[in-house]
This record gives sequence, C-alpha cells and structure tokens, in this order.
Amino acid sequence: MDLNNEQAVQQNDNVQQVYNTVNDNLFNQSNVNPEQTFIVTHNQYGMRWYLFLVWGFMIYYFVSIAVGAVNHFLQMETYVNMMKKWHNSYYTFMFVLLLVTVIFEVILAIIILRARKGLLELKKRGIKDLYISLITPAVYYVVCIVGCFVIAAFKAPEEIGEFFETIFSANFIITYGGWKYFLIIAAYIVFVVGNVKYFNNRKQMFIN
Repeated sequence: MDLNNEQAVQQNDNVQQVYNTVNDNLFNQSNVNPEQTFIVTHNQYGMRWYLFLVWGFMIYYFVSIAVGAVNHFLQMETYVNMMKKWHNSYYTFMFVLLLVTVIFEVILAIIILRARKGLLELKKRGIKDLYISLITPAVYYVVCIVGCFVIAAFKAPEEIGEFFETIFSANFIITYGGWKYFLIIAAYIVFVVGNVKYFNNRKQMFIN
C-alpha cells in the first residue's frame, strides 16, 4: 500500500510539472497569475477573440501604422521641395499635416505595443490602452476634417453646403461607390463597441 501511495504522489507531481511547463512555454510571463493563465489557455470558447486580437489583429495594426508613418515621413520631403519652389500655402499646409500625422502615428504605434503587452500579461491597463488605440484614430480624422472645413469656410464658404449635399446624395452613394465609406464607418463602430462589450464581460479575468 505504501508503494502504491508513493507512486500516486510521484504521478501527481509529474502531472503538475508538465502543467507548469506548458504554461511557461505558452506565455513565458513570470508575473502572470497561474489561475488566469489557465483560464486563457483552456477556456478557448470564451477567449478566442482575445487570442485573435493579441496574435493577429494587433500585430497587423502595429505594422500598418508603422508603415504608414514611414511613408508619410518620406512624403514630407516632396512638400518641402514644393514649398521652396512655389511658396504656396497649400504645400505648407500639407507639410504641417504630414508632420502632425507622423507624430500621431508614432505615438499610436507605441500605444498599440503597450496595449498588446498589457493584454498578454492580463492587465486591465492593456484593455484601456486597447480602447485608446481604437478610438484615437477616429478622433484624429474628425479633427483633421473639421480643420479642413474651417480653412475652406474662410476661402470658399459657399462650397461647404454643396459638399455635404454631394456626399449624401444618391448619385454619390450608389453610382460613385460612396456606400463603401459609410459601410467602413459602420463596421468601425461595431468593432469598437463589440470589443468594449467583450472585455466588459471578461474584466474579472484581468488584474490591475
């Protein structure tokens, strides 16, 4: 009987050791709560979207923003040359817009990396950073569009009304494919709201 008990204890120790090894290999995060790691690795039906975000979407998101920042930075030289050659306010405006865009994209790329790191560590801070990384691009584009409208209002105020009539006209939406832009906006809103609801339902799995 004693021999059987010793074998059973040894078997349990081996199983626990294998379990710990699997967790270490999958996450390699020394400061992650083992119980939370167990939830993520074994409750796949509840956390598949989380896994898609950290191993798919956020990597693609970071690469896209980083490539965009590099491309916009390279384009700045063109507008600098145009400014020197033509002394036109348009080229000055475009240069400033590109400069602000590059700075914004660099900051956004850093936030995306921090959000992914926080989510991998199952930190609530990672969820907040994810929200910021998803919402700030929309805020930035709205600010840019409003700024362009303000500038246009001083130069050609009569064209502002015509612009809104055009983009909401059936001809633009159907004939010229304007519906695609409205579809992208709707999908973006659904994506953001869906993520907020998803993580609100699983906030107990994340630590401070």
